[in-house]
Amino acid sequence: MISGITNLLTDWGPNPRMLRIVTTDTFYTITQPGYLTAQAANIAAIQNCSANGFEWKADDVCLISYANGEGFFNVDFLVNFTFTPMQSSQVQPNYLRVPVKLADFLANWTTPVPIVPGVPNSILFVDNWAFEWIYGSAALATGGNIYLQYNATTHGGGIAASNAMTASDFYVTANSIEYSAGGKCPIEPLTAVTDVGLYLSNASADFTVGTGGSGIVHVWFTTIQSP
Repeated sequence: MISGITNLLTDWGPNPRMLRIVTTDTFYTITQPGYLTAQAANIAAIQNCSANGFEWKADDVCLISYANGEGFFNVDFLVNFTFTPMQSSQVQPNYLRVPVKLADFLANWTTPVPIVPGVPNSILFVDNWAFEWIYGSAALATGGNIYLQYNATTHGGGIAASNAMTASDFYVTANSIEYSAGGKCPIEPLTAVTDVGLYLSNASADFTVGTGGSGIVHVWFTTIQSP
């Protein structure tokens, strides 16, 4: 079965051109540099052209259905070769549902988990967030209070972008979810929080056990263009 981009339909008409795209990849993956290059073979097969035969246009509007949501994107085919979330105004509200594998969650102190990629010339403000734990066959242990932070600095060293959730709330033997109303507005130089993504982290220790479990981060955030 094909993974990545599995469908690409073009609605020809007056500018801008609309592209309808389906991909098995997540929001994080489709916005990483080089994504279009990695998907060239899939696009060529779908469009029945050579690997470099599909012509992107600067004003393309892409409606993308991806693994954990859907939305409108612009295409950067000259510098980073990826999709960028469309900014229809100075302030853009968003929601993402991001699955988190057990191994990634256990190690979020050592290796923060990428949740929302940074947006060029913009700041991501967390409005609300929730963490859902899907129980497997053993409860979580150790770890630390979890939260969203700016950048991938290890050991909880990034600037906090949200309120924290108590680690022991997830030492359970059943499915659970915790919701945190409101984000944490960073009092930092704009350069420290501009162009950077949001990561799941904690400042105490890696989690242990949690056999067979997995998590889901739900995050409501606002993208604000930096002055």
